[in-house]
Amino acid sequence: FSRKRDIRLAEAAVHAVAYRTRPGEDFILYTHQANASAIGILGQDVKHISGYMDGADVILGPVVCCASYDKDPMGKTADQVEKALKRQTNSAAVLLQNRGALCIGSDDKSAFSVARTLEQVADFRYREMVKEANEIDLPIQKRREKLRTFYTVFERESDVDYERRSAIYDLKEVNCIIYSHTPYVKKMGLYKSERKSYIEDQTYLIGYNLICLPGDCRFSQIAKALKNSRAVLIEGVGAVCIGQNRREAETVCEVLEKGAQAALLGQVKHAAPLSDSALRYIQRANRRRSSWKN
Repeated sequence: FSRKRDIRLAEAAVHAVAYRTRPGEDFILYTHQANASAIGILGQDVKHISGYMDGADVILGPVVCCASYDKDPMGKTADQVEKALKRQTNSAAVLLQNRGALCIGSDDKSAFSVARTLEQVADFRYREMVKEANEIDLPIQKRREKLRTFYTVFERESDVDYERRSAIYDLKEVNCIIYSHTPYVKKMGLYKSERKSYIEDQTYLIGYNLICLPGDCRFSQIAKALKNSRAVLIEGVGAVCIGQNRREAETVCEVLEKGAQAALLGQVKHAAPLSDSALRYIQRANRRRSSWKN
């Protein structure tokens, strides 16, 4: 969002605070990048930036503060962002707990440079806290392309085994099914229990509770689990994700992988998932969005 074109009311309060607190900067990126979103769930500042990557402190500042989560994005979250920016007056980024990050620059090129550097630092920070992550090779620059190598895609019109998956296709507005075997999703499936969401993206797009079914489950069981969710974990296999089209189903897969990465850190560090009050707010927001579409 540039200062001159920033007209999205939902984030206007947060952006206005950033522009006011950083009067010399004219470009803001509100990102949902995977590594920054994951480490942000802890609600902790990232200190000693230069220790993670040479030159990173020149781009980000010596510390990246974290703005605590608030269920009202129009109100108190802006206050939290302002406090975070004022704690580190020379910082170019703020982690948004359970959401993502805010990256600030003089123009789009510098803001994207902040976002890329933050993601690299967050990757080092994540691997420092979650030793299992060192077994996983997910490049930062081409993460989406890498993730797609773990997908098996089926579309209604071309699925040669349509009958086997018909119970899933019979669900409302399902035209694409993807079996996802991405690294963090597979790890999350090993815990064999229902998982709650740590990040807003997953709650908005997929649902708050993620069911895990046994590896030998039937398609009818999968379809039942997908009635109130866009994804379901399959123990030892990965996940089944659905969408109206391939693009939507792939987005569900990407968000699920990011949510799984956050959940693994949450388990290691005993972080709490999104609160019930936050869930109620998100449910109300989803209902409002549905009414706007209609």
